Amino acid sequence: MKTVLTGLLFAAAFGVSAPALATFSQATYKSSYCGGGSSDPSCPTFKFGQSGASSAGVSVSTGAYYNTNGSTTLNTTSLNYYSGSGYGAGSGTNPLHAVDNSGGTYEWVMLSFDQAVSLDKITLGWISGDADITILASSSKNTTSLSGWTHVQNLYYGSAGPDGSAPDFTTDSYGRKVASVDTELCSSYWLIGALNPAYHTGRSSYIGNDYFKLYSVAACANCTTPPPPPNTGVPEPASLALAGLGLFGIYGARRRRK
Repeated sequence: MKTVLTGLLFAAAFGVSAPALATFSQATYKSSYCGGGSSDPSCPTFKFGQSGASSAGVSVSTGAYYNTNGSTTLNTTSLNYYSGSGYGAGSGTNPLHAVDNSGGTYEWVMLSFDQAVSLDKITLGWISGDADITILASSSKNTTSLSGWTHVQNLYYGSAGPDGSAPDFTTDSYGRKVASVDTELCSSYWLIGALNPAYHTGRSSYIGNDYFKLYSVAACANCTTPPPPPNTGVPEPASLALAGLGLFGIYGARRRRK
């Protein structure tokens, strides 16, 4: 379940300095506005075709990249659409035509939305062997390096994750594999790739046997900056401090007049 991020503001009084007010560098997803998934108009499903996808007035374009073991450099590769199963990356025979992490090469599908969204669900239309996934996000479209990309989540397909948790994927009524993305982050640019060792801690046996095709994503487009907390009528600490200083000044003035 997604949760709402809130900011805390601290007041200072009587000579105690206060830190600078917090600012939000990125918008966040408001779970109270959107139930998630294709049943909610604010979180439509983007089913991919030959030229990206669009839904509810939001468009997404796609591309394919890879990095090699120990390198943050992104290299372009071919993005291939397979009817009924979705996007694969690179060339080669089955299963190397999928998005994979075989042979020290780690492939990604880049999603570029025309506005900030928060990923809600990922659907895979085809897998071979295992299908563990790494998800990254960025506020800018960096197509040459993984620098500046934020690690959002790893999704584990066939077995428990490194922490012993249950697999993240379930099977829908069409036999496709679906996983929920647990993040409040909103961004226009997302990388979805086969499990990448740079973002995985645990057994190395998780790496190198993941092959999948990306069928669709559900993304919530109602990103917003959290509003300030409501005024409850209870004086804030800073207000109480100022009131105390005012009373102290009045008392001092009266004593001087006597």
